[in-house]
Amino acid sequence: MQEKVYLPYSQVHGVKPDLMKLREALSLQDRATMLRILSVLNFSLNHLLTDPSEEAQKAAIRRFFPLALASEILRRDDVVFHRHQLLFLIQEAFVYCPDINPSEQNATSLTQLGDIFLIANDLLFTPAPGTNANDSGILQLILNFVPISEANLLTNPLLKMGRSHLLVTKFAERRRGTAGFFDIPFLFQQATGVEFKTFEALMAVIFTRLANVAQAKKDPTQFGFSVTYFDQLPIGKGEISSFLQIVGASPDEFASNLKAYPPQPNDFRFVRDKPLVHITDHFFPLDPPSGVEKFESGVFWSIFKSMNPHERNPFSSFWGHIFEDYALWLLEQSCIPPLNHLYKNPKYVQDLNHEVCDAIVVCGRIAVFLEMKGSTIASDAKYGSDINKLRDEIEKKYVGLGNDRKGVRQLVAAIDTFLKGGRTAEIQDVDLRSISTIIPVLVTRDDFGGYFGVNAYLNRRFKEIRNASRHQVSVTSCVCINSDTLEKLTPYLADTSFADILSSRLRNDKALCAPFFARVGQILKQKNKGESDREPLLLKAAAYTISDVAREVFGI
Repeated sequence: MQEKVYLPYSQVHGVKPDLMKLREALSLQDRATMLRILSVLNFSLNHLLTDPSEEAQKAAIRRFFPLALASEILRRDDVVFHRHQLLFLIQEAFVYCPDINPSEQNATSLTQLGDIFLIANDLLFTPAPGTNANDSGILQLILNFVPISEANLLTNPLLKMGRSHLLVTKFAERRRGTAGFFDIPFLFQQATGVEFKTFEALMAVIFTRLANVAQAKKDPTQFGFSVTYFDQLPIGKGEISSFLQIVGASPDEFASNLKAYPPQPNDFRFVRDKPLVHITDHFFPLDPPSGVEKFESGVFWSIFKSMNPHERNPFSSFWGHIFEDYALWLLEQSCIPPLNHLYKNPKYVQDLNHEVCDAIVVCGRIAVFLEMKGSTIASDAKYGSDINKLRDEIEKKYVGLGNDRKGVRQLVAAIDTFLKGGRTAEIQDVDLRSISTIIPVLVTRDDFGGYFGVNAYLNRRFKEIRNASRHQVSVTSCVCINSDTLEKLTPYLADTSFADILSSRLRNDKALCAPFFARVGQILKQKNKGESDREPLLLKAAAYTISDVAREVFGI
């Protein structure tokens, strides 16, 4: 994980710009032209598959700045262009760039556009106000870093392709015929007019093409998809039209929505919801990572928004249950005894209807207690500036209130019951008598669980609720990881103790403020033995399965 600071306008020109200055500059640019430029830039930086492209960064600096300034920026190795900035400018361009008739457009040198990018860099950060509450500092940290966490892709959107496919086709189907079941493919088609298989096939065709940066480099002016491209596919025009409504919109539609529902600062949901923009006879990718994320978000939210209010909570609970099934399957496929001995849904001997927690992984004399949570943190809580609203949302989804226990309180209850001992603490088929240490772990489906500061807040709450007394079995701080982190760890569990990985994380970031892989220490790098990070093959296999779905749908 690279940590770099971007170059602002104020550093170059000695004057701090305001939002009005940016919008005045954008008002001189043709909207379609500006959107094409931002689209190609975002794509060429190649956020999707690798670390941001240094080659594309340098090429853009030379293209958008006068020679003398470009040379100085390159000499200092400054970063000008990045995904956070481009998402911000895309939303601003929709609203504040006019549609200029080609005959009225002045020939604008690209080197005159550089200041727009520098001004944007000055406007991206507005610190959240604090309060007198003891937890104000950590909640401010979370709010301040949410846009940085999301824009800099601390998670891998490509893994979501495989995860979404497995959730719907494997784990939801396993629950067919049980109480609380939802037929996701049926509900998705009912909500959108697109068969689920067709949706996966079209997503695979369109957004895997977006991984080919070489195409954009060869001819950026032709970058995108012609409307006629879809005519060659053996799918009805009505279904194609419905699919494009899920993933794209026109500039006017974007502008109308942004004006009607002005987003919070650094809230890029409009672009993430519609990652393609329709300009004349082409579709352009505004943000390839958001496109790939639609594999999962497009399915859940299309169904959720189409439901009656009384159906939404049960549906969200069902999605949470299949996520738990999925996370347990990942561990089951990856943990190899005796190094990592997995016990799924362990129950108390005295009450077989009562689970201890979602899973226990025994690693020698260390036991890892795990809880999985499929809840999503509401947008108005994480994108706003109200730390009280954020606190309430985290408490509701990941901590619980009173007897309504969620992740953190469930872990506390499980650990305290075990430490009290006696017959009520006996766990069926799990012998923990030799255990010297317990590591509590919360796994969240939402990427939010891996953002800056979130683990620190949840660990603080874990310690406050436990109010622990001395015991011969020690209990570590509470570790929070999201599904992306769990997926990336699975290939290491065949020859590495899960407890050793978690312990390395705890040693290297005692405050637990940084994202997991930023402060996990050298343990995984040592296992790599000079090679690249191990890939989660379970997810890669699932992603390849989507290619088979595409071949079936297209009759290839």
